[in-house]
Amino acid sequence: MKQTFVKSFILLLCACLLLAGCGPLFPGGAWDELPANAVAVALTGGGAQTQAASVRSENGSVVITGAGNYLLSGTLENGSIIVDAGRNAAVGLVLNGVEVHADTFAAICVKRAKSVRILLPENTENMLSCGEAFLRQYETQADAAVYSAAPLAFGGRGALTLTAPAGHGVSGLRSVSFSGGEIKITAAKTAVRSNVEITVSGGAFALNAGTDGLHAENEANDTAGRITVSGGSLAVTAGDDALHAHTRLQITGGSLAITAAEGLEATRISITGGTVVIDARDDGVNAAHKSKTERPLFEITGGSLAVTASGKEADCIDANGDIRISGGSVSLTGTNAFDYTGFARFTGGKLTVNGERLKEIP
Repeated sequence: MKQTFVKSFILLLCACLLLAGCGPLFPGGAWDELPANAVAVALTGGGAQTQAASVRSENGSVVITGAGNYLLSGTLENGSIIVDAGRNAAVGLVLNGVEVHADTFAAICVKRAKSVRILLPENTENMLSCGEAFLRQYETQADAAVYSAAPLAFGGRGALTLTAPAGHGVSGLRSVSFSGGEIKITAAKTAVRSNVEITVSGGAFALNAGTDGLHAENEANDTAGRITVSGGSLAVTAGDDALHAHTRLQITGGSLAITAAEGLEATRISITGGTVVIDARDDGVNAAHKSKTERPLFEITGGSLAVTASGKEADCIDANGDIRISGGSVSLTGTNAFDYTGFARFTGGKLTVNGERLKEIP
């Protein structure tokens, strides 16, 4: 009797949530299908047409004030998609062929929400861009083509192009994650930044950044700032660091092709899988004193790492602490293969320096 009551209650609750539009209920949690409960919103150049009471046009922008899924299509010539849905509202934005440009603000700005998921349906092309300056609007100082004060997730099989001539491509005050899509970002500053963490588990990325490709750091929290790459393919061209994490940078899968001043930088850097190729003008890998809560360490137990450090004073692998190589393949080309202040241990794997196979770390 009790089991029957519990099952009935759960089914009733799920039905109520679906009818109320209380979350981005993508089918089965998947990203590859359009959610059946999405509300259509047609962008009309200077506003939007929709039957949803939770969507309004305002000064050339479109404001979303309720939870649920929104199927967006069309163009905003000089406006933004603003999510101001409340701290307990989960929102799904389905970009079904959109082009949004905002001269002085973010193309998408998440002001208030519990979480936001951006779905890129297969065979769609979407473009988001901002101008050369940012003005404070909607009580928010946005600094990117996509700005979010809530956890932000991207997925799907479609294409997304972000252009930010004066700021970041994506800027998140909370976590930012990617599980799919063909994403191209050109930004004057960082391609993707987060105050908490960045995770990449799938997708194909072409990142061109004036400063860093991926950057995770919070100046007010010494324990925040992680980057994890477990899948996908990333081609990163960066003026400074390709991947920069304040605390830990972990690569467990995927492929990375990097051209930058420095390739990987964090307090602790760990490679357990995947393929990483770095062409650096300075250090290829830099385990530096970023967080006071961690001891600098570079370690590789699997996967492959190939580094070319072209600068005369550059190090292929630089650790202000320790180095551990116990597996995987490491190939280094440059004047200085290693620089470390702690210990360096080579217990397994393959190590090649300037074409010569080594059995210990010099």
